[in-house]
Amino acid sequence: MFNKKIISDLDIESPYDLVKKNEWTFDKMYEMMNKFAADENGNGKVETDIDKFGFATHNSSLGAFFSAAGLRIVEKDADDIPYFPEQASEYINLVLDKSIKIWSNKALTASADRDGFDMPALQAIFEEGRALFLGEVMQLVFRLREMKIDFGLIPWPKYDSSQKNYGHFVHSTSAMLSIPVSCKNVDRIAPFVEAMAYESMYTLTPAYYETALNGKYFRDPESNEMLTIILQSRTFDLGSAHMFNWGNMAGCFTDLLSKGSNAYAST
Repeated sequence: MFNKKIISDLDIESPYDLVKKNEWTFDKMYEMMNKFAADENGNGKVETDIDKFGFATHNSSLGAFFSAAGLRIVEKDADDIPYFPEQASEYINLVLDKSIKIWSNKALTASADRDGFDMPALQAIFEEGRALFLGEVMQLVFRLREMKIDFGLIPWPKYDSSQKNYGHFVHSTSAMLSIPVSCKNVDRIAPFVEAMAYESMYTLTPAYYETALNGKYFRDPESNEMLTIILQSRTFDLGSAHMFNWGNMAGCFTDLLSKGSNAYAST
């Protein structure tokens, strides 16, 4: 999300236009963050209840940088079989470099878990107009319904403009359903579960995205255009799903980013 009033007050280009011109990148986000962040009382200390920040988020955003740059731990081949793609270590190090610039400066980015404040305080920073960007899961849009200042929805930026598509990860707390090995009637249960998922696509999904988000919670038609981009660029990466951090490959990137290190290849 981004604060539309701040964009107007700073007289800088709308993120919507940057997305449409394929100029919404890590570098552009960093540039815009620096134009707003400020030590409000000039005491040289970072105070999350007073200061202004370019970006407010929490530690789940560590993994978002990885997906946003088009990277995957596990992909699928033409036969729908998972495989480990060759890791482009040099590129990942470059992604880490830019991610560290955005993430590591506490005067620029406020992170709830890293900096010791809770989720309501994170929401308050954005609602009070003290953060230009807010990195959160889509569900937060519902909680921002009472926000007085207009905000817009945009995809996570690309690494650079040469990247073909945007990238978004689905948080590992997303709901999943499984059939336990003790089930005696798999042949009867599996088609039923499949039918429920199929019908949900035509009932629950439109109700959530079209009626609730677009009809009630978004502040402008552009947000719905951005939602389409976000939904089309989601990835359910088996390598970073809740229980499948194989060989710490998914955790490697986030651990290095949290430490401000780009030593991906050697790690």
